[in-house]
Amino acid sequence: MQSLQIQDTTPTSKEGETYQYQSISFKYAAERENEFSSPSCSNSTLVRKKRSLIGLLAIVACLCTVALSFLYLDQHRHANDVYEARAPGEVSDAVNIRGRGGEEGMAPLPLMGDATSSCEDIPNWVDENNHGCDWYKRRFAPGCATLGQKWKGAMGLASDGCCLCGGGRASVISDDSDPTVEEEPDTNKPPPPPPEGPTSDPAFNCPDNKPFQITLVNTGSNTNFDKAFSDAKDRWESIIKCGLEDERPYSAHSDWFTNKLSRPHRGVVDDVVIGYEFIEIDGSGSVKENGKFANAIGQARPTRQRGTGSTISGIMQFDEYDFARESEENAKLIILHEMGHVLGLVNTPGTDCYTDCDITASTTIISPRDGCTKTVDEYEKLNLGVGPLQLKNRGRGRDGMTCGHWAESSFPDPFTDELLTPGFDPKRCQTISRVTVAALDQAATDYVVDYSAADPYPYASCGDLLRPTSSFTVEADVDDESLDGSSGNGRRLFMKRH
Repeated sequence: MQSLQIQDTTPTSKEGETYQYQSISFKYAAERENEFSSPSCSNSTLVRKKRSLIGLLAIVACLCTVALSFLYLDQHRHANDVYEARAPGEVSDAVNIRGRGGEEGMAPLPLMGDATSSCEDIPNWVDENNHGCDWYKRRFAPGCATLGQKWKGAMGLASDGCCLCGGGRASVISDDSDPTVEEEPDTNKPPPPPPEGPTSDPAFNCPDNKPFQITLVNTGSNTNFDKAFSDAKDRWESIIKCGLEDERPYSAHSDWFTNKLSRPHRGVVDDVVIGYEFIEIDGSGSVKENGKFANAIGQARPTRQRGTGSTISGIMQFDEYDFARESEENAKLIILHEMGHVLGLVNTPGTDCYTDCDITASTTIISPRDGCTKTVDEYEKLNLGVGPLQLKNRGRGRDGMTCGHWAESSFPDPFTDELLTPGFDPKRCQTISRVTVAALDQAATDYVVDYSAADPYPYASCGDLLRPTSSFTVEADVDDESLDGSSGNGRRLFMKRH
């Protein structure tokens, strides 16, 4: 057998020989020997073209087979991928594993592209592990496999709250569905009612049904006693019932705290605003008071008052050293006590119930002649058998004697004390009696008070009333110097331990 000597890279074959390209097999028969040995130039050219065409077709078939194989494997992988999440605290948050769809506890990924969707995650949704929708987005593919229905929070499962897991505020429209038609708004419907704010006690005829509110402003950085201030605010708000007239500042730059605190407060005041902070004053005690050194724990007083006598703004400033070593009960009592002074208690000059201090004695008797009829009446109803209601005299300030507390002798019960006396005894729980509520009623003509919110005196059992953990006295020099040395309207607080 002869063969033509032609320069061609296409392999030759005898009849019956098979060529395989990857997974595609084909067989062709070799040309007969006499066709190869033909001297005809045209025949040899034809043979060469046939061989080239056959080789080209084989290469194309091979490439197509490889492409189809990769496409099949890729689709098979996407159809059967599942995601498995580990329990909180394990090494990995999420592991992508491959397997056959339908395994127990697993679910194939949802097919995408068959619908268009717009979705919003439910605001503030978290699961029982406090994981939000963002946590699921960082760890899982769309659908969240079975994890969307595993950990249930207060607002439901991830499949309820998260778009990724099939929940959220979703609007899904199929590609072949008709577009939705928005309804015209009904202009005849009445507007929705405005959101309701706090309302006053229905037992009191308050203007505009508006309750009394105290706004607290921490102007410092110490937040350890914020809860104590909040509790004191709640207690006084339970006694004063109706809101007061809003007050605007004298100018845009007016500070309601009269530059006594670290930060100013400006703008309209709704009822009362009280600023407070803890600063370094004298540590364990180095302030000279009445010729002697005593421990100054701070100052508390109103800074602005209405013509009616009610407080617009006030300040409460305390020594951070003293409060850092006080018990929680003592700190709460001091804050509650001093907030009462800021609101106008007791025997505040300029109020309807004010008595000049008796400079000849250690106490001053409150007389109905001074306008304190309600206060005196409430005290007489107690029938304590110790004479008329008296005030405790305290030293001599820049402008005279000070008497801003009830005298201890006027509340003699061995187990119950009155909050607005200067002394604190661990054997006696502290009450806000009807006498103090009456004094607050007469401190301002626009205060509307609830006498039923007072604590009984004497109190049969302390119950939830505060009781100090140590013996001490808190007194003040009214109208003396302020802590910063400025004169007038200062109210320095001094603590004496017993």
